[in-house]
Amino acid sequence: MSNYLVGPDKKNLFGRRSTWDFDQAIEASSDGDVIEIEAGFDPFNGQNNQSIVITKSGPLSIK
Repeated sequence: MSNYLVGPDKKNLFGRRSTWDFDQAIEASSDGDVIEIEAGFDPFNGQNNQSIVITKSGPLSIK
Protein backbone atom coordinates (compact mmCIF):
# COMPACT_ATOMS: atom_id res chain seq x y z
CA MET A 1 0.00 0.00 0.00
CA SER A 2 1.37 3.41 -1.01
CA ASN A 3 0.50 6.90 0.18
CA TYR A 4 0.49 9.79 -2.33
CA LEU A 5 0.55 13.31 -0.87
CA VAL A 6 -1.07 15.82 -3.25
CA GLY A 7 -0.16 19.47 -2.86
CA PRO A 8 1.72 22.44 -4.24
CA ASP A 9 5.07 21.87 -5.94
CA LYS A 10 7.52 21.77 -3.03
CA LYS A 11 11.06 20.71 -3.75
CA ASN A 12 13.33 19.32 -1.08
CA LEU A 13 17.07 19.84 -0.67
CA PHE A 14 17.84 17.40 -3.50
CA GLY A 15 15.49 19.11 -5.99
CA ARG A 16 12.85 16.39 -5.85
CA ARG A 17 9.18 17.06 -5.39
CA SER A 18 7.76 15.91 -2.08
CA THR A 19 4.18 16.06 -3.36
CA TRP A 20 2.23 14.75 -6.36
CA ASP A 21 -0.11 16.34 -8.87
CA PHE A 22 -3.62 14.96 -8.29
CA ASP A 23 -3.97 13.39 -11.73
CA GLN A 24 -0.52 11.80 -11.51
CA ALA A 25 -1.30 10.38 -8.06
CA ILE A 26 -4.49 8.81 -9.39
CA GLU A 27 -2.65 7.35 -12.39
CA ALA A 28 0.15 5.89 -10.22
CA SER A 29 -2.12 4.49 -7.51
CA SER A 30 -3.40 0.95 -7.31
CA ASP A 31 -5.77 -1.08 -5.13
CA GLY A 32 -5.61 -0.13 -1.47
CA ASP A 33 -3.45 2.99 -1.95
CA VAL A 34 -4.21 6.28 -0.20
CA ILE A 35 -4.26 9.69 -1.88
CA GLU A 36 -4.00 12.44 0.72
CA ILE A 37 -4.69 16.08 -0.23
CA GLU A 38 -2.88 18.70 1.84
CA ALA A 39 -5.14 20.96 3.89
CA GLY A 40 -6.13 24.06 1.95
CA PHE A 41 -4.85 22.73 -1.38
CA ASP A 42 -7.29 22.79 -4.31
CA PRO A 43 -6.32 20.06 -6.80
CA PHE A 44 -8.75 21.46 -9.37
CA ASN A 45 -6.81 24.75 -9.68
CA GLY A 46 -3.94 22.85 -11.31
CA GLN A 47 -6.44 21.20 -13.66
CA ASN A 48 -7.79 24.54 -14.99
CA ASN A 49 -11.05 23.74 -13.18
CA GLN A 50 -11.59 20.68 -15.39
CA SER A 51 -13.46 17.66 -14.09
CA ILE A 52 -11.34 14.70 -13.04
CA VAL A 53 -12.58 11.23 -13.91
CA ILE A 54 -11.30 8.34 -11.80
CA THR A 55 -11.39 5.03 -13.66
CA LYS A 56 -9.79 2.74 -11.10
CA SER A 57 -11.31 -0.52 -9.99
CA GLY A 58 -10.84 -1.68 -6.44
CA PRO A 59 -10.58 0.28 -3.21
CA LEU A 60 -8.91 3.70 -3.28
CA SER A 61 -8.92 6.16 -0.36
CA ILE A 62 -8.85 9.91 -0.90
CA LYS A 63 -8.42 11.97 2.27
